[in-house]
Amino acid sequence: MTLAPRTFASSADGLRAFYEEEILGETFFATLARFHTGEASRALGLMSSIEGAMLQVLAPMAERLAVDPARAATIRAEGRSEAETLRSVDWHDLLRRMCEEYPVFVAEFDAVVKAADDTERADAQLLLDHEVALLDYAAAALAGNKDSLLILEGFLAKLRG
Repeated sequence: MTLAPRTFASSADGLRAFYEEEILGETFFATLARFHTGEASRALGLMSSIEGAMLQVLAPMAERLAVDPARAATIRAEGRSEAETLRSVDWHDLLRRMCEEYPVFVAEFDAVVKAADDTERADAQLLLDHEVALLDYAAAALAGNKDSLLILEGFLAKLRG
């Protein structure tokens, strides 16, 4: 399914939505990791770790933009629920879905980067970069690249710097 990119009234609105989606993503990928084994479980665990590290790095942005921390439990429940709907989807199909669906998120992040002011631009760029890393990993893994996990490991190391 091809998704259409969302538009946001302001870059701040986009950044708030993206931050909440990092909360969802951390739980979503962690839950999916439990349904898989081997490299699939490892990759999904790394994706969850990347989302968690993004939350830490972007915490000052979330505070500045008044992201409601009380929503976190609801958002995490949504992440678990979304993962549950994909419980029976095999790894190859998950990667294919990522390659088909994640470019829309890259487009959304890119639009927010372009609209961001000086105080928001670095955070918006980091969000874009992380989405590109996830998509690059999915494409490499789907193509059978044996070193594809290095994409995720490298990005996580950059975040933990």
